[in-house]
Amino acid sequence: MTYPTVVLKKAAEQLKKRQEENKQITREKKQKAYIEIPALLEINKKIGALVKLGVASENKVSDVKQALKELVLEREQVLLEKGYPANYLEDYYECPICKDEGFVGSEPCECYKKLIRAEAYKLSNLATRIEKENFSTFSIEIHSEQKYMECILEKAKRYCKKDCNLKNNLLFTGSTGTGKTFLSSCIAKEFLDSGHFVLYQTATRICNIIDDAKFRHDQAENGEYLSMITDCDLLIIDDLGTEYAFGYPQSQLFDILETRMLAGKRTVISTNMDFNELNQKYSPRLVSRILGNYEVFVFRGNDLRYQNP
Repeated sequence: MTYPTVVLKKAAEQLKKRQEENKQITREKKQKAYIEIPALLEINKKIGALVKLGVASENKVSDVKQALKELVLEREQVLLEKGYPANYLEDYYECPICKDEGFVGSEPCECYKKLIRAEAYKLSNLATRIEKENFSTFSIEIHSEQKYMECILEKAKRYCKKDCNLKNNLLFTGSTGTGKTFLSSCIAKEFLDSGHFVLYQTATRICNIIDDAKFRHDQAENGEYLSMITDCDLLIIDDLGTEYAFGYPQSQLFDILETRMLAGKRTVISTNMDFNELNQKYSPRLVSRILGNYEVFVFRGNDLRYQNP
């Protein structure tokens, strides 16, 4: 997808900061070399003057090139004699491919894509969590229902590969501490690492954002965030059932879910409520709508918060 403006803006700011820092590194390197080796400054002046002469005069291009080549070789020799690399005075770039421009031709460079992904990580609200909660740290041994969890884990990995045999949306239901949020984080990391835009929020927080966007002074900011919630590649909603029982925010939340389903966007919802509790809190129509469009994973077993890893 196209990343939201806030992500691209932050990445562009980081790219500009990198450019300025590396230009400063180049200036400091040259100043150091010119102080220690005064002859370098004279050689560079000659190179600059020769370039201007070649542009302004009718001298043969081959003569100018030969003279420049000799001066460059002289400069390299002076640097080597003083223990510096031959290319020490060249501009410093963190990325030699795009020379810190962020683009190769019209295509974003991999270094710039990395900056964008880093900003997307920050905005996802999962940057810290997924360092510890990901498929590489998932331990099946701590689950009391190991074979059952192995099945859920395998389906979660298939979901990350966009297995067409699984629905676009997942519903994780089960008691507290059975691993729902952990597995959500695992899925989120896979999507983020593959260049997708992911957002994580609790159901309560989303409803607060909806409420603020309609009734409070920061309407524009929250409205933009709501657009990201609707448009992101993967939306993870934690603790469904803890939000307002009735009212405008909750109805808007389900409108967002409906819009995402129609657009083919992916959503992972976790809740501590079982099906009977969901039916008591929400209308049967809404519950039926979710169950009909979500792959349901029922988490079982002991509370993992009291298990040793």
